[in-house]
Amino acid sequence: MKFKDLIHLGKESIKNRKKSTRNTVCGLAFALTILIPMLFFTMSFSVDLTNTINNAENVYCFGVSVVNANDPLDGHVDSENSGYTPILGHTDKQTLYSLVGDTVDEILEFSYMDVDGKKFLDVGEKSYPYKYNAASSSPLTKMKISPYESSKFITDGVRSNLERQGKSFLSCGREFSENSKGEVLISEKFLADFFLTPNDVLNKKISLSATDEGYSMLVIDNDNDPNNEYEYQYTEDDISAKIFSDFTVVGVISNDYYALNDNLANDADIWVTGQSYYSDQDKTQPAYQPVLKLHQQEEWEILVATYTQGFDAMQQQALRDGKIFCAVPVVYFSSMYGVSTASPLQLYNPAILFVQCKDFVSSLDVSEVISSCEKRIGVVRELYETLYYRACQLYNNFNTLYTTGQYVMLFLYFFGGSILLATLLNLFNSINYSVEIRRRYLGMMCAIGAKKSQLPRMYLIEMLIIFARSLPWDVPLSAVLSYAIKFVVDRAFSRSVQIFSVAMNLNFWHYFTALAITVVALILIALIFSRIALYKTMKRSIPEMMSADT
Repeated sequence: MKFKDLIHLGKESIKNRKKSTRNTVCGLAFALTILIPMLFFTMSFSVDLTNTINNAENVYCFGVSVVNANDPLDGHVDSENSGYTPILGHTDKQTLYSLVGDTVDEILEFSYMDVDGKKFLDVGEKSYPYKYNAASSSPLTKMKISPYESSKFITDGVRSNLERQGKSFLSCGREFSENSKGEVLISEKFLADFFLTPNDVLNKKISLSATDEGYSMLVIDNDNDPNNEYEYQYTEDDISAKIFSDFTVVGVISNDYYALNDNLANDADIWVTGQSYYSDQDKTQPAYQPVLKLHQQEEWEILVATYTQGFDAMQQQALRDGKIFCAVPVVYFSSMYGVSTASPLQLYNPAILFVQCKDFVSSLDVSEVISSCEKRIGVVRELYETLYYRACQLYNNFNTLYTTGQYVMLFLYFFGGSILLATLLNLFNSINYSVEIRRRYLGMMCAIGAKKSQLPRMYLIEMLIIFARSLPWDVPLSAVLSYAIKFVVDRAFSRSVQIFSVAMNLNFWHYFTALAITVVALILIALIFSRIALYKTMKRSIPEMMSADT
């Protein structure tokens, strides 16, 4: 049977069922007019929107607090400050490192210290007082230290984001050399608080001093024994200390780095490697660190720092060795990711892991690790909340957008799919009814030489004709709705460069892909329906087919 004959027979069959066919075409046109734009939105959302966030690699680089190597406990949580992020344990740290090469690109490990009180920066023989202004930085100065002799301080993802925007990590100078003892990187925004420019300090020797103003939650013990009971003695004497002396400024960290996202905006102003901070014997705790202990004093707990060799002696030795002096209470351990500086958790000197995920979706694996730890140490939190305090606001915004988009698509597919399902069932019933009432006709065709394998083609062509009659409605209406979606989304994200550091818009070419997928799906549906409807008839003999009443 020739193709044109199949088309003729299909048209005749449709003509005999005008009302049924008209209802089917209308229902199909309505369903496809909704489903094609939905498919366009899904593809745009999954490809364009996800690619946009995946190009902003700094967004899914997280800072995760974990215990240090000498901490015997496998994680901590501050029950009195429930808003602060728990510190993960050794098990979780190993799990995170096991993800490297799979869903995680790399992990960089650091420690943080806060320098409080009045600060003075010496450049050569001249001293500059700290003059905090709210437009530049926080009055609390952070120091970032690599526990290893590593010179790598930012992930490749963060670096590539800077390069993609035509910016650089350093405004001038270089990064750490292989022998980085006594070298320091310092930020532009920190220098601005001393009214200094990068050229004022680059390749020059600087020293940092600080004076405790009595506001610290930490107090100094009045003996050298950390195990005896501390007797509180109020004093108005300020504690002054030199944190480091004659360090060479090899590079100045640009403001562009801190502007990448709000997490990095709070990163440290002073960066050094382990060669300037840790002793040769102990790679986890600083060589000149006091013993920190909580003591019960009347009705409250106080954090006491005991210098086992004396404050002055330890400071002088640290400076002679060219190392940083952990001058509590002027300097104390901290975490930029949720640990309160007034919390007992600062006793544990948490390590900070910068976890650079491969893409946004792979960050969910990091969430699983953190969620598992939090459940183990008694923190009850939803999975989507695990990165809330660790990720930047851009990540949280995208996560909200991503989740909302999933729910919207689920609702739309349920609505449009229900209409399409009802229409296809109506179409199948119509074809099935057509087969039932035309058994004798089909039997006669087989009797005069038609092969049974040719019968499904008749109904395949018939359904394709029905589908084709809906397309003049589907194509223009679905195109208008798809473009409307693109217009609304593009307009909503017209400022996405400021929000995500990359431009975000939907590609209308996804509409043609959605249309092509729909056409292919309709052909497959017609092929399946035609064979299912004729399955029982094709198993009958020719006499049985012809004996059926019309």
